Order: sequence, then structure tokens, then C-alpha cells
Amino acid sequence: MKNMKQIFLFLLVLFSISSCKYNDENYYYEKAYQFEEKEQYEEAIIELNKAKIFNPKFDKAYLNRAIDKSIIGEYESAIGDLNAVIELKPNSIEPYVWRAEYKRMLERYEEAMKDVEKALSLKNTEYNGTNIVGPKEYNHNKLFPKGDNYNIEMEFIVFERGATNYHLGNYSQALNDLEFSQQEISNPISTHYYMGLTLLELNELTKACEEFKIAYKLGETGVKEDIDKYCK
Repeated sequence: MKNMKQIFLFLLVLFSISSCKYNDENYYYEKAYQFEEKEQYEEAIIELNKAKIFNPKFDKAYLNRAIDKSIIGEYESAIGDLNAVIELKPNSIEPYVWRAEYKRMLERYEEAMKDVEKALSLKNTEYNGTNIVGPKEYNHNKLFPKGDNYNIEMEFIVFERGATNYHLGNYSQALNDLEFSQQEISNPISTHYYMGLTLLELNELTKACEEFKIAYKLGETGVKEDIDKYCK
């Protein structure tokens, strides 16, 4: 989800600059984004540290710092930042989704699922515990529909549930979630990789290989090992 994270960071900075007075914390926040744009995440974290010092309740600094830390593999520390965001903005959706992802990376799957379900409940989505009810959605250029209550496309939340369901061994449910999360515009690259893994567990080798190859074509280089192993 790295591309999604970069887009999110860009829109988050634009929103902050346009809606907040230019002050010390926003100055360092903007400097951090300049480093993020160059993929210099350690330097960005230093600037976000400064923004947080000026305003300990500056939730966007915690959120961006969490994303930066995750990109360089510091998942535990990133979770700590997301805990701070949730304490400051308990009804924000993003921190629960990112926290679910980082817990999944740390193989804390039951905890990850709880965060996914919390994100879904905050999204005010009708779902019956198995399937999402209603149409897919993609809110292009509408990540921030109202004030500071950050929003995120449904596909990414459901993708996290699908990936977590896979790791929990709920393969049929994982397949439902991953099929829902596939969409031409917002489709997370890892969706195809997890679709392949799930189909493999369901003994659908041909379909699994098709998904692996799509994932590889889209840039999921880690899937090459699975292609070599299963797709002769």
C-alpha cells in the first residue's frame, strides 16, 4: 500500500496547509512532507518530531510520523503514534486501518481484525459480518469530506480484513473481501497477491497463478518466489 500512503500524505499536507493558519507546527509539518516526497523518511520523522513539540495534540503529525515509520519498518513505534492519534481523535478511521496493517505485519492477526472491524463501524457501513452491503465506492479527491474526520476508501479497509482473514485461515471470507476490494482505480497492489495466496489454499491453482502474475506485473516483486514455486 505504499502508493496509497504517499497519496494520503500528499492530500493530508494539502488539507493542513489550506485549512490551518501558517504557524510553527505546520511549518515543520510541511518540511516533513518535502522530505517524504523525496522518500527521505528518517529526515521527515525528525521534522515531525519538531511539529509535535510545538503542539503535542497535533494529530496529523502523529499520523504522518506513523506512516513514515512503517515505510522504514518500525511498526511497533508506528503503532505507538497511532495510539496517540486515536486518543486525540477517537472517531478517525485512518489510524485504525493503518494500525490493523502494522499489527498484521507483526503477525498480531486477532488484534488487527479488531481494528478493521472498528474502522468499518466508524465508516457507518451496513455489513452483516460476512459481506459488505451496498455498492463499492471510490471517493476520488474526497479523502477529507468534512473537517478533520479523515476518510479512506472502503476498498482499503476491506482489503485489510481480507488479508487478515487469510492469515486467520478464514479463506472463503478472505476471498469475498478481496474480491470486493478489487477495483480498477483504487485496487491495492497487494490485493492480487493475497487473492493468489487465498486461491492457493482453496486448491484453485490456475486462478492463483493468474493473480500472482498480475501482482508481479503491478510491482509486487515478492510474489516472484510463489510464481517460480507454483506456476510452472
